[in-house]
Amino acid sequence: MTQDTVGRPARPAARRDVPLLATLIGLPLFLWELSWLWGDEESLPFVGAIGVGFVLVAVSWVVPRDEAYRRARALVGYGGVVVGALPAAWLVLMIPIMLTG
Repeated sequence: MTQDTVGRPARPAARRDVPLLATLIGLPLFLWELSWLWGDEESLPFVGAIGVGFVLVAVSWVVPRDEAYRRARALVGYGGVVVGALPAAWLVLMIPIMLTG
C-alpha cells in the first residue's frame, strides 16, 4: 500500500458547507437589519457594515474550493456574518441603556 492510497476520503459536500451556512444565517439577518435601518441618514455607517458583511458572504462562494483554501472560505464567510451582525448587536446593547437614561 502506497502513501497515495492511504488518506482522507474526499468530502464533496464540505465544499459548500461554509458558504451555505453563512448564507442561511446571514441573509435573513442582513435583510432584517436593512428593513429596520433603511432610510435613516444617521444609520448609514450601520448600512455600510451590513453591506460589507453581505459582500464577504458573497465572496466566500467565490473562493476556490480546494482543500488549501478551506480556512480562508470559513474566515471570509463567518467573518461576513459577524461584521453584518455587529449593527444588530450594537442596537440590542444600546436599547437598555437608552431606556434607563
